Amino acid sequence: MFRYLTHQLVAALEQHLATGRPPVVPDAGVLLWSAFVELSTARRCGFASPEPIAHSEIEAWARINRWPLAPHHVAVIRTLDDAWLAHARSTMKKAPQQSAAQPINPAAFDAVFG
Repeated sequence: MFRYLTHQLVAALEQHLATGRPPVVPDAGVLLWSAFVELSTARRCGFASPEPIAHSEIEAWARINRWPLAPHHVAVIRTLDDAWLAHARSTMKKAPQQSAAQPINPAAFDAVFG
């Protein structure tokens, strides 16, 4: 059951990311989709790319919202996250690398990092 639902949710996400159209989420997956979307908005970004949603974030979200997540629920959210990250990373690779307009110097470094 969850394998098929996971496949449907990932397909909906991939179609949404490819076309920009609203995703068609199966009724059985609306709560998991909502959890993923909300967790994804709080995603941290590392130096080079977005980071995966941490298990601690999923646990905190479930506790705050008083929604008991079973391991298979977390697996669905993590699979959606993997698909989102794959899309984000492939998009970043396709984008032309931009170089800084000016080389870094001590004053520019201090302006950014204090």
